[in-house]
Amino acid sequence: MKLTSSREEAALQAELDRERAIAESYGVGAHAQIVRTRPGELGKGVAEAAEEVRASLIVVGAPVDSQRGFRRPFSRDVWSVLNDAPCPVLIATGAPPRASRAVA
Repeated sequence: MKLTSSREEAALQAELDRERAIAESYGVGAHAQIVRTRPGELGKGVAEAAEEVRASLIVVGAPVDSQRGFRRPFSRDVWSVLNDAPCPVLIATGAPPRASRAVA
Protein backbone atom coordinates (compact mmCIF):
# COMPACT_ATOMS: atom_id res chain seq x y z
CA MET A 1 0.00 0.00 0.00
CA LYS A 2 1.40 3.38 -0.94
CA LEU A 3 1.57 6.04 1.75
CA THR A 4 -0.34 8.95 0.30
CA SER A 5 -0.36 11.52 3.07
CA SER A 6 1.72 12.81 5.93
CA ARG A 7 -1.18 11.86 8.22
CA GLU A 8 -0.92 8.20 7.16
CA GLU A 9 2.85 8.28 7.58
CA ALA A 10 2.52 9.84 11.04
CA ALA A 11 0.04 7.12 12.05
CA LEU A 12 2.40 4.42 10.80
CA GLN A 13 5.35 5.99 12.65
CA ALA A 14 3.27 6.15 15.86
CA GLU A 15 2.45 2.44 15.48
CA LEU A 16 6.13 1.61 14.97
CA ASP A 17 7.05 3.68 18.04
CA ARG A 18 4.49 1.79 20.16
CA GLU A 19 5.77 -1.58 18.96
CA ARG A 20 9.41 -0.58 19.57
CA ALA A 21 8.52 0.55 23.10
CA ILE A 22 6.93 -2.84 23.80
CA ALA A 23 10.05 -4.67 22.64
CA GLU A 24 12.32 -2.40 24.66
CA SER A 25 10.14 -2.87 27.78
CA TYR A 26 11.24 -6.52 27.63
CA GLY A 27 14.90 -5.56 27.29
CA VAL A 28 15.04 -6.17 23.55
CA GLY A 29 16.78 -3.51 21.48
CA ALA A 30 14.65 -2.62 18.47
CA HIS A 31 15.01 -0.44 15.38
CA ALA A 32 11.79 0.56 13.64
CA GLN A 33 11.92 2.00 10.15
CA ILE A 34 9.47 2.82 7.39
CA VAL A 35 10.78 1.20 4.20
CA ARG A 36 9.57 2.66 0.92
CA THR A 37 10.01 0.54 -2.19
CA ARG A 38 8.66 0.08 -5.67
CA PRO A 39 5.92 -2.53 -6.04
CA GLY A 40 7.38 -6.03 -5.84
CA GLU A 41 10.65 -4.92 -4.21
CA LEU A 42 9.73 -4.98 -0.52
CA GLY A 43 12.04 -7.90 0.27
CA LYS A 44 15.00 -6.13 -1.28
CA GLY A 45 14.23 -2.88 0.55
CA VAL A 46 13.82 -4.59 3.92
CA ALA A 47 17.01 -6.60 3.33
CA GLU A 48 18.98 -3.42 2.60
CA ALA A 49 17.59 -1.70 5.71
CA ALA A 50 18.42 -4.76 7.84
CA GLU A 51 21.98 -4.85 6.51
CA GLU A 52 22.44 -1.13 7.24
CA VAL A 53 21.65 -1.61 10.94
CA ARG A 54 23.19 -5.11 11.13
CA ALA A 55 19.88 -6.60 12.24
CA SER A 56 19.92 -9.99 13.90
CA LEU A 57 16.17 -10.49 13.37
CA ILE A 58 13.45 -9.02 11.16
CA VAL A 59 9.90 -9.02 12.53
CA VAL A 60 7.11 -8.81 9.96
CA GLY A 61 3.45 -8.45 10.83
CA ALA A 62 1.33 -10.43 8.41
CA PRO A 63 -2.27 -11.51 8.76
CA VAL A 64 -2.88 -15.03 7.53
CA ASP A 65 -5.35 -14.98 4.68
CA SER A 66 -7.23 -18.27 4.72
CA GLN A 67 -8.36 -17.62 1.15
CA ARG A 68 -4.78 -18.22 -0.02
CA GLY A 69 -4.86 -21.76 1.33
CA PHE A 70 -2.26 -23.67 3.31
CA ARG A 71 0.38 -23.75 0.57
CA ARG A 72 0.62 -19.95 0.28
CA PRO A 73 -0.74 -18.34 3.47
CA PHE A 74 1.17 -15.04 3.09
CA SER A 75 1.31 -12.29 0.50
CA ARG A 76 4.06 -12.05 -2.12
CA ASP A 77 5.59 -9.18 -0.15
CA VAL A 78 6.03 -11.38 2.92
CA TRP A 79 7.56 -14.13 0.80
CA SER A 80 9.95 -11.63 -0.76
CA VAL A 81 11.11 -10.54 2.70
CA LEU A 82 11.67 -14.19 3.64
CA ASN A 83 13.66 -14.83 0.46
CA ASP A 84 15.83 -11.69 0.54
CA ALA A 85 16.45 -11.28 4.28
CA PRO A 86 20.08 -11.37 5.45
CA CYS A 87 19.01 -12.71 8.86
CA PRO A 88 16.19 -14.76 10.41
CA VAL A 89 12.62 -13.48 9.96
CA LEU A 90 9.83 -13.77 12.54
CA ILE A 91 6.34 -13.52 11.08
CA ALA A 92 3.82 -12.25 13.63
CA THR A 93 0.39 -13.37 12.49
CA GLY A 94 -3.04 -12.37 13.59
CA ALA A 95 -6.37 -11.21 12.33
CA PRO A 96 -6.34 -9.06 9.20
CA PRO A 97 -6.13 -5.34 10.05
CA ARG A 98 -9.30 -3.31 10.09
CA ALA A 99 -9.73 -1.25 6.94
CA SER A 100 -9.24 2.02 8.82
CA ARG A 101 -5.81 0.87 10.13
CA ALA A 102 -4.47 -0.98 7.10
CA VAL A 103 -0.79 -0.20 6.59
CA ALA A 104 1.98 -2.04 4.83
